[in-house]
Amino acid sequence: QPNKWDGFFEDFFTNFKRGYLFVSFNYFLETPKDKKHLKPLFWDETSRFVITPLIRIHPEYQDNMNELGGYFKPILGTTLRYVIIKNIYLETGLFYYPIQKTKLMWDPDFTYGFGISDWRAFKVNFTYGNWIANRFPWNDKEMDYYNFLNGEFTLYLTYSW
Repeated sequence: QPNKWDGFFEDFFTNFKRGYLFVSFNYFLETPKDKKHLKPLFWDETSRFVITPLIRIHPEYQDNMNELGGYFKPILGTTLRYVIIKNIYLETGLFYYPIQKTKLMWDPDFTYGFGISDWRAFKVNFTYGNWIANRFPWNDKEMDYYNFLNGEFTLYLTYSW
C-alpha cells in the first residue's frame, strides 16, 4: 500500500519498497500408506496437511501513526492447513518478529481460519479468516476491541467459462 502507480518510475519504486518480499515452501503430507498410526487423520482423498514455513521482508514499513516507521522488517513464520474431509479445513499461522521494535499493533502472533474451499467449477465455498492483531496471552494486546467478529467471512461460488 498504496498500490496505485501513475506512470512515474519514482512512484513505482517507492510503492514497491512498501510491499514485501517473501520466500516460502509448501510441504504436503497426504494419506500415508505405511504409517498406520496417522491414518485416522486422513478421512478421504481430500484429507491432507500443508505446512508452509516462510520468511517475509518488508524493505519499508509504516508505523502505528501511518507514517514511515523504518526500514527492514523481517518476519519468520509458518502456517498449517489441515484439510479434514471433503475440502473442509482448519488453518493457523505462527509468526515471530526478530526485530521486536518493528512489530506493530496489528501484526499478529498467530492467525486462524476455517471453511470449505473447493477450486472446482460450480462449487459453493465458505471461509473465515482472522489475520490481524491476534496475541498470545503473555504478550500485550494493543487492540483490545479486536476479536473473532473482526475476522473475515467469505461466501463465494466458483464457475468455469
